[in-house]
Formats: sequence, C-alpha cells, structure tokens
Amino acid sequence: MRIRTRTALTAATVGAALLAVPACSGEGAMDRFARAAEAEADREAGTAEETDDDAAELVTDEEPDAWALYEAGVRELAEAESVRYTASGLDEGSALHTDIQSDRDGTCVATVETEYDGAVEIRKSGDEVWIAGDQLFWETAGTGALGRLLVGKFLYSTADDPDVAELAALCDAEELLGEISLDELTGDPEVTGRDEHDGVDVFELDVIDDTGELAVILITAEAPHHILRIELPEDPDEIVLGFGDYNVPVDFTRPSADDTLDIAELEAGIDV
Repeated sequence: MRIRTRTALTAATVGAALLAVPACSGEGAMDRFARAAEAEADREAGTAEETDDDAAELVTDEEPDAWALYEAGVRELAEAESVRYTASGLDEGSALHTDIQSDRDGTCVATVETEYDGAVEIRKSGDEVWIAGDQLFWETAGTGALGRLLVGKFLYSTADDPDVAELAALCDAEELLGEISLDELTGDPEVTGRDEHDGVDVFELDVIDDTGELAVILITAEAPHHILRIELPEDPDEIVLGFGDYNVPVDFTRPSADDTLDIAELEAGIDV
C-alpha cells in the first residue's frame, strides 16, 4: 500500500516552507553559516574567537551589534537539542500550516494542515512512526476504500518504509535545521527596532539575501539569543516561520494498541 500524498503534504513542500532563503546541498547549511559568521566576526573584531561572555554582552544600552546578534541567534538554533518550529503560508494557493516539535534523537510530534489536502498528525520515536489523518487527508493520499477505515486510527510503520518516508522526514530535526540556509543571507543585518513578541523582549533585524529578498527576523534581546520568528514579507507564498521551546523535551505519547493499525499487517491482507 502506497500513501500517495499530493504536493502540499509532501516532505519537500513542507520543508520548503521552513526555508528562509534558497536551500543548499551537501554539508549542513547551519554548519557552513556558523563558520562563515565566525570568520566575519573574527575579521571585524580582530579576535580569534567569540566567547560566551562576549555573546552575553551583545546587548547594551547602545545599539547592539547586529551581525553578532544574528550570529548568536543562528548558533543557538543550530546547536539546539530540540526545538518547536511552525510554518504558515500558501502552497499552490492552498493555506498551509505546520507545527513540529522535534529533537536530535528522532522523537517528534507534528501536525500538518492544508486547506485542500486535509490534516495529518505524525508521531515518531526513534525509527517508529505513527500517522493519523482526517478523511480528506486519506482521500488525497490515494488509499481508496481503506482510507475510511483509517480515520480515527494511527497507522504504524517505520521510518525506512518508503510508504511513509516523506512524512517521517518532517520529523528529522537534523535535516530540517540543516536545510535552513541562513548562510546564504548576504549583506549586513540591520537592527530596525526593539519590541515584545509573545511577552518576550526582542530585536527586529532586516536581512537581505543575495537575490535581494528581505527576511525580517525576531531575536530575543537577552541571552541566550533565540530566533523566534522569520517572515518573508515580499514572498508571494506569505511564509512565516516560528521557533520556540528550545531544548525542551518533546511531549511524546505513544499511541495505544487499540488506536493503532500496523501498515505491514494491512499490506499483507489488502492491496490498495
């Protein structure tokens, strides 16, 4: 049985919604950005390496160092053991929203909702994967008559199963964080204001990439400097990314046996 998801519910599309700027291939983009940012900071400051004390002193009564603040925010995201990230916007005209909490060990809870393709919940622990969709999701996925039996149930499989690999990939924190190609943002970040975001004191930074696209980034004013929001105001898909729950354990609950159907058992008895 193959779960044939349409565009809005594929890992590629949702992953694209999590990109602030065009993606890179090869080595993790966050790693490359960290090195590039460190090199630039070293060149400007004339120092060999930024220390934790330096990072703690980025914000003073005077204008903060925008590049150092930006670098610190990206480093906190790149090195987080776990993070919650959301994305909202449009995919081929369909409203899209994702909410994913994931850690480096492969534990994850996620929801993906689209206007035309339904909603799906994903839970993952190690290599084990559970997927629960609404009726529209299963219809869109191409499961035929079996889809009606799956509503209200979790479909169980493993991450190496090609039938669910696309959805399981959404829970890969290493891959998704590495895909956020902040290293391609060129030019100097500019601090454009200081405000509150969900009750937290933040700086607003404008950064323009090498294509001229503007990203507006909110970073906490107090150390550790966490990126909380990235908005692409000029993007036609109206992409807005949110980040939070840095290094907070993932709130994972294993679905009960009564609520679970094993995809291997279904495939053994049903050809859909």
